[in-house]
Amino acid sequence: MNRTFLSVMLCASSIAACGGSKETAATTTATPPSMTAAAFPATLLAEQDLTTQTATAYSLDWSLDGEVLAVASGVEVTVLPKDLTKALAVVKPGKGALAAALSPDGATLATVGGLRDRTIEIQGWDSRASPDVQRISATSDQYAVSWSPDGSLLATLANDRT
Repeated sequence: MNRTFLSVMLCASSIAACGGSKETAATTTATPPSMTAAAFPATLLAEQDLTTQTATAYSLDWSLDGEVLAVASGVEVTVLPKDLTKALAVVKPGKGALAAALSPDGATLATVGGLRDRTIEIQGWDSRASPDVQRISATSDQYAVSWSPDGSLLATLANDRT
């Protein structure tokens, strides 16, 4: 049975740039700017209600190029374009998806299932990636997943400590 969960929203923010001479640039950039509302005014860009089997969402991840957003909802991962219009794909990993990460090229999806699930799944979701599903068995339940920027490594967070 499908249910609607909370909206996926895109907000834009801008960072106020500080000018200065070359002598003060190193000092200015060494200290992070204040994270105030004035420094990061946000506006709503898009909003999309998604229909999922769990009526919730647990995580989301942008592709490195910012063109694709993956939303993990427990049973499936909905892949959306950056403007959040019609879903590009709905991927259903074998044991569900608590968290999902898009590879840097945006074509491959890595998922983990969370509690009582020690499986990491890697699969393509579009025509640029292999249609094969790779399943890796870990020694602990898997809760989060992230690709390295060059796509050569995949990290997972397991059992809160591993």
